[in-house]
Formats: sequence, C-alpha cells, structure tokens
Amino acid sequence: MSPTAAAASSIPFSRAEESAAAANNTGSTRCSEYLVSCCGMCFNDTQYGRSVEEGCDIHVGGDANFSQRHNFVAGDSPPFQYRGVYQLSPDRVAAMEARLNAAGKRPSGRYKGGVPDEDLDACADSHTAGSSAKEKVKGDRFDDKGVFALICRHGIPLCFMNITDAGEGQKYMLAAVEWLSEQLPNRATVAAYYDVGCITDRTRQLYDVLPAGFGDRLVFVTSAMHSYAHQWTCQIVYSPRMKKGMGLTDGEGVERLWSALRMLIPKLRARRRRLVLLDRQLQRLGRRMRQNLGKWVRRRRKAITDKAQKATTQLVKSGHARRYLRSQWEEQRQAELSIR
Repeated sequence: MSPTAAAASSIPFSRAEESAAAANNTGSTRCSEYLVSCCGMCFNDTQYGRSVEEGCDIHVGGDANFSQRHNFVAGDSPPFQYRGVYQLSPDRVAAMEARLNAAGKRPSGRYKGGVPDEDLDACADSHTAGSSAKEKVKGDRFDDKGVFALICRHGIPLCFMNITDAGEGQKYMLAAVEWLSEQLPNRATVAAYYDVGCITDRTRQLYDVLPAGFGDRLVFVTSAMHSYAHQWTCQIVYSPRMKKGMGLTDGEGVERLWSALRMLIPKLRARRRRLVLLDRQLQRLGRRMRQNLGKWVRRRRKAITDKAQKATTQLVKSGHARRYLRSQWEEQRQAELSIR
C-alpha cells in the first residue's frame, strides 16, 4: 500500500460509511437515516419506483475538483482522533478499481444506450474526466491530487472521496453510486449526473461492477453545462434538456459546491487537517443549505413559471400543436441516432 493510501486508510470510517454498512444489512424499505439527515426532501419519501419518464425518485450529481490538493512538501500533521461525516473510505475506491480491472479481462456485456461507439469514443477523447490516464495534476509535487463529491439535486453534499490519482477515473463516480445504492430501498430509481455520464454509462453496462439489480434502476445523465461539449448524438440521449423526465435539474450543483469551498484551497496544507477541515466545512454548508431549502423551492418555482410562460408563447407563435412538434422531434431523434 502506498504511503498516501496508508495515511488515508488510517482515518476512522465516517458516518457515511457506517450508515451504508448498517443499511446494507437491514434491507429497509426506506432510505437510511443518514441520507434523510442530509436532505429530507430527497430521501424521506415513502413511495418509490418512478420510471425515467416520470423523473426517477432521486437525482444526484458527482464531480471532481483538482484544486483541493495537498503539496507533499507541506508535510503532515500529528495523528488525532476525528470521526468524520462525509468522507468515504479509500478501500471502497480501491475495491471498485479492482473490480473494473478484473472485469476488463473478462468478455464484456452489451451497451444498450443507443449512442454509436465512435461518438462515445470521441466524447472520451475530448474530455479529461473519466480517465485515470489523462492527468489533471502534473508533476510529483502533490500527493493528494483532489476531491470527488456527490450531492443531491438541491446541491447538499452527501459524501466525498480523497483523490490520490493524477487523473479522474470513473472508479470515483461508480464507487459513490455504489455507496448510495446500499442505502436506498430496492425499488428506488436514481438519475446520476456526471460530466461524462455517457462514458460511465457504457462502462457500467459493459462491465457489471454495480450491485445486482441496481443497474436496472439507474440512469446516467450528463450535467447540463458540460453536455454541450459532447457529440450531438450523445446530447440527444444523455443531455438533461433532451431526456424526458429530467425536468430542470442541471446536475451542476457540485460546481456551486466547489465555489463555496474555494477559500480553503490556500489553507489546506497538512493532509489530516485538510480532510478534517473539508469535512467540517461540508457540514456547515450542508446545514446552511437545509435551512435555505424553502428559499430554493421558491426560486425554482418562480423560474419554472417564467420558463413555462415563455415556452407557451413560443409554441403559440410556431402555429403548431404540441403533438405535431413532439412527433417531429422523435423523427429527428431516430434519424440522428440511426446514422452509423
């Protein structure tokens, strides 16, 4: 085990990991108490099983930040006891990486997403996210390269992982989704927003690395802002603005989280202190976001009303019925995806 991994694994498991272990053993029909404590609006429901067209039960977003890194010349702080809340164990990430490596040596499954492989390959080539081979942190100055976080649709943090690789491998997003699945009811459906959701979706379909049965209840979506950098066929299938049921969720809440944490970048020097301060700052941000959920709903309702009025005006000006426009869009969609 590398010194970085050894130091990270010496940190006691957080509430997030302990909650996943407890929920995974009980088989509850409700979300775990930990998830409910993070965001009651997302995880305190009693009915699950909504289809993708109905919007899924739960929306989450994941992303990595390579500015939150540690310069190895700054050294480390003396060990001390701290029971964190959000950090996931590095063993979970290592286990996902091992499963991906093992699955790559076996015959792969079949990708059924509908996007041509050459277009997905083009998306992979044009993005640094989703590949450990593409370095986001150059040189050997940093031993901890960054942080990966998972949030709910309201932007409230659910967990984070310490990144020790120079690149943003898919193992982090898959490990976070796996952790989430362990705390959800068996019928709960999930929409996972990620910068390269298309590539990660193909990976999890080709290599069965997620818990049994969960893949059928999981749909990957590209985050709204990043989707415009993808191939057109990829946007048709994975963009939240073109995928029925995703509504106005943009999946960019992680970017807003990074903005709220930017003041810590120059302050986090010693590794143990870095992870502790990140965890405590996420606790503070989580409390503030929960307190402001009412304001969040009010802003979104106003935005929905404004967008609905503008959309209605545009429909009237077009002179066509909604049924006709839907049929035209479906024909265009099928024509675009049929090109090989």
